[in-house]
Amino acid sequence: MGPLGTRYARNLTPDRETGIGAQTDAQLARALRTGVMHDTYLRSLEPIRNPVPRGEWALFGKLLFTYALPRLTPRPVDGPPAVPAGDSPTIERGAYLAKHVALCLRCHAAVNPRGFDPGGPPGGGGLPGPSHGEDRDMEFVAPNLSSHTTGYTGRVSEDEFVQRLRAGRIHASSLMPWESFAATSEVDLRSIYRYLKTLPPVDNDVGPTYRKRG
Repeated sequence: MGPLGTRYARNLTPDRETGIGAQTDAQLARALRTGVMHDTYLRSLEPIRNPVPRGEWALFGKLLFTYALPRLTPRPVDGPPAVPAGDSPTIERGAYLAKHVALCLRCHAAVNPRGFDPGGPPGGGGLPGPSHGEDRDMEFVAPNLSSHTTGYTGRVSEDEFVQRLRAGRIHASSLMPWESFAATSEVDLRSIYRYLKTLPPVDNDVGPTYRKRG
C-alpha cells in the first residue's frame, strides 16, 4: 500500500478457486522460473489466421541490436553450487544454508544504506526491524551471531543453539522465520552453528533484541 497502489500477497495453498490448486506442476514451475502465468491475456484471445511476412533490419538497426543492446541486456546470474545434506554436520553445508538458503547473514548484519547487501561484519547483528501487530511501538534487533563473547554462538553451546531454534517463536510478530527453523533437520542446524563459529568474532553488543523503538 502506498502512492503506487495496493498489492496483496497471493494465496499459495492448494485451494482450487483462490489458490494454486488448479495449476499443474509444469505451470507453477514456469511461473516461478520465468514470471509468466498460464492464464495471461494473449491466451484468452480468439485465434486469427494471419500469415505475417518476416521483417528486415536496416543498417542502423543491425548495428544497434548487434553492438548496443547486448550491453544493456540482463544476463543470467549463476547461483552458488548446492551443498547436499549429509548424515553428519559440515561447515560447508552450514555456509551454503546460512549464506544462500536461510539468508542468516542478510539480517544478522548492518545493512549497506545503498542496498540490501550487508554493510557490516558478517553475522555481527544490529539490523533493526519493526514489530507488527499490537506492539507497534516495539522493534526487533537482529542479534550478533559471531563467536565473540557479545555474540550468540560465543555464549551458547551447539546443543543449546539447536534447542533454541527448535523451540520456535516467542513473540508473535518476530521477523525471524522460526517455523522454518523448527522444521529444519538437526544435522542442518548443527551445520549452521559450526559455520557461524568460523566467522570472525565481532565485538558488538546489540542490547535487548526486543525493545521500544528509538
